[in-house]
Parts: sequence; structure tokens; C-alpha cells
Amino acid sequence: MITMLDARSITNLIAEQGVQSSGQIFFVNNSTTAKLPGAAVASDTNYDDWGKSPEKPFSTIDYAIGQCTHDRADIVYVLPGHSETFTAASGSATAGITLDVRGVALVALGEGDQRPKLLANFSVSTIDLIEVTADSCRIKNFIFSASTTAAPEARIDLAQTDCIVEDCRFDCGAFDTQSITIVA
Repeated sequence: MITMLDARSITNLIAEQGVQSSGQIFFVNNSTTAKLPGAAVASDTNYDDWGKSPEKPFSTIDYAIGQCTHDRADIVYVLPGHSETFTAASGSATAGITLDVRGVALVALGEGDQRPKLLANFSVSTIDLIEVTADSCRIKNFIFSASTTAAPEARIDLAQTDCIVEDCRFDCGAFDTQSITIVA
């Protein structure tokens, strides 16, 4: 268990996940308590190498996906302590996060309850938490927290082929009826 993040612990967490890439690597972390010592507050901005190191992470997963390139095998590492809560007003009209770049891997770093958490608090249940609209994507090691209002249509909607979902935890509450839907 990691109690304080440092560059060495991040390197070890990345190695444990076993996901390799020849593409770009991006980092996401909006936690103010679980960040590297001296790290800047996360920002969704595309200047001065933001998102390219754990010291200057992007603040949202969707923004990081937007910086990726099709078929480059980019990886978005989401650091321990990161959490995103989606409402009907956030994300697109159909999803909180749209994984729409072919070949991208979303990899959550951490162990147990320290893993990044995603929560859908939609007022209607017609929106997906993550909608995968590109082929050959991977979602790994996230915690999908139980919804406290109307649940999403699905936590993950796989609308394309050759996608992998692995080592994720789906906490289900009274409103959660579907964790993964496979359309493709």
C-alpha cells in the first residue's frame, strides 16, 4: 500500500500494470491530497507539457483522451486518489467519458481503495458512464462506485470491437442495474 506518492512509487505502479506503449503517455490526477510532493495542481490545459508527467497532470480523463492520437497506442495513467463524479450536465449527451480514440489504454494506478474512482450521479438513466466508440481500447483497474441517484445506462458501454476491460471493480447500489453492455 502506498501512503505517499513519489516518483519511485509511480514507476512501480506503472510496472505492476504491465501495459506497454510505443505512443504518448499522459497522466491524470485531480486529487489535492494524493499527489507528488511539489506537484502542480492538475489542469486541463495543453501548454508547457501539462499531462506528460505525474508532476503536471491533467485533471480529467476525457481531456486526456482528447490529447491522444488514433493508432499510436497512447496510454492515459490515472493516479491513485483521482476521482471523477459525473452528472447529466458533465460529459456529452450520451456519456460522462467518451473513449473515442482508437488504441488508447486507460490505466488506473493504485491498489485496493486507493485506485481511481468513477461515479455517475445522473438524474436520468439514459447516459453511460464510459462509452467506448473506438476499436482496440483498454480500461484497466478502476473502481466504479455505486450511484446515489439514477444510475447510468451502463458503467461501460462497449460499442466497438477488440476492447479489453480488466481488473475493474463495480460497486452496485440500489440504482445500479448494468455494469457493462456490449453492443459491438
